[in-house]
Amino acid sequence: MGPVEVLELALLKEKESIKLYSRFIKRHPEVKDIFKMLLEEEIKHKEFIEQKITQVSKY
Repeated sequence: MGPVEVLELALLKEKESIKLYSRFIKRHPEVKDIFKMLLEEEIKHKEFIEQKITQVSKY
């Protein structure tokens, strides 16, 4: 497994976390602020990994 495949796997996990936290926000409004914060972090991670995939793919 090469670097791009590893990053794509990490990206898949981030996307799964984004979906999970989005569901939790809807199901648990009493603690939605916590899940919203976690969701925002996962979105940042997703964007970072996407940038890395672009960089690594250039070589």
